[in-house]
Amino acid sequence: MTNIQTILVACDLSSKAQKVLAYAIGLAQHLSAKLYILHVQDARDVVAIEHAFGSISSASNVEDLQAYLNEYHHEACTYLESLLPANCRDQIDYHIIVRQGQPHAQIVAEVKKRGADLLVIGEGHHGYLAERFVGTTANRLLRLLSIPMVSLRGERVSKANQKHDKPK
Repeated sequence: MTNIQTILVACDLSSKAQKVLAYAIGLAQHLSAKLYILHVQDARDVVAIEHAFGSISSASNVEDLQAYLNEYHHEACTYLESLLPANCRDQIDYHIIVRQGQPHAQIVAEVKKRGADLLVIGEGHHGYLAERFVGTTANRLLRLLSIPMVSLRGERVSKANQKHDKPK
């Protein structure tokens, strides 16, 4: 069995992120592993934001868009930091990363960059048509990665956390 020293957890900013992150923290503590917490702002969202700002040909619109993206980055980091239990912040080696792009491509890039031995992801939020024709992020990651991946979905996340919370 591979010695897991580095875990990458991909988190969205949904209400389910806390449970996914708690599971990854429990693993990191149990394995004494380094934890990278990644959030990817989907490139499709960035394009929608660009359209909301109108034509980005003017310098002021480019500056406004960049200011918004910088603010989003800061708020995402702050939110993810707030999900960490206070007692674990000094107990594990963790790093928060926010990227923009296609989620599966950014996750693969971070796995390679950080030398992750395990990936933990939560349930995605694609629509039925997107999943049917494009596939889920988890499906793409299964095809692209050669490391183990834990995919937590819905009720399973809660049950998985209960196992880690029991006293030994």
